[in-house]
Amino acid sequence: MRGLFASLLTLVVGSGTFWAGTDGLQAFTAETAWRHEVAAHPQTLPAVWLQDQDGHGFRLSDYRGKRVLVEFFYTRCQTICSILGSGFARLDRRLLQPGAPQDVALLSISLDPHDGVSELDAYAQREVADGRTWRLARATSPQDLDRLLRAFHIIRIPLASGGFQHNAAINVLDRQGRLAAVDDFAHPEQVLDAIVGARP
Repeated sequence: MRGLFASLLTLVVGSGTFWAGTDGLQAFTAETAWRHEVAAHPQTLPAVWLQDQDGHGFRLSDYRGKRVLVEFFYTRCQTICSILGSGFARLDRRLLQPGAPQDVALLSISLDPHDGVSELDAYAQREVADGRTWRLARATSPQDLDRLLRAFHIIRIPLASGGFQHNAAINVLDRQGRLAAVDDFAHPEQVLDAIVGARP
């Protein structure tokens, strides 16, 4: 009887710990936990300098008053970045249509310190990103890039080929310039529809 009671007690305590540690069974991975954290508590982002495909300097705070979809990529990437780029290209075409919301912007930030303005410009021309709604950017220093990657929870692993393995998501900035949501990169239209349909 004592053994049964001890087993039940262990099960109850273990279940309680698992419940608390997984945010009520909602977070089974670090990525899922991060998404729940961001949704519950929008994150302030570092004030780093960025440079776009035209060589213009700016900060994320320059987008205040707009909702911004942010993705991380690098111009030499032939795998997941191609999916991200295609998704943003589709969204860009939608946002350039008459009647499209004027307070939504797209921003692709390179996670490769070797991507300069010329590389961004070549990529922008390839994807027809003219900077009106979709801007490509790079951090102006390795330190600022590291700060950005940490703030967005981007994991970047160098590969022997010279490229990177990295996680991917569509990060949503609210009108206050905070990271307010982290969504699935495979469904960009759904992310845009949710933002456009949301109340201000």
